[in-house]
Amino acid sequence: CNPSQLTASGQELAGPQLFGLCLGFSGTPNDLLPKSMGRCAYADGDDGKILAVLSCTDVVSMTELSSWTPETLLDMIAGARAASADVPK
Repeated sequence: CNPSQLTASGQELAGPQLFGLCLGFSGTPNDLLPKSMGRCAYADGDDGKILAVLSCTDVVSMTELSSWTPETLLDMIAGARAASADVPK
């Protein structure tokens, strides 16, 4: 551990210490919010939109693997390219 390295969790960064008010907590579409933020306020249709994107073949592809290790899986993901081969998937 580096004694001069600063670290903080998302909960600490969203807490009242820095700004006094937190209006959102990105990436948390469930009730696992810091207690100080109260209950999650869901927008109508959010879950459906997430499922639509995750099931869209323009966004997501599938490759069946007969065997894999964490290392080979990460290597495959890191090397994935879009159809144009210019940008990562």
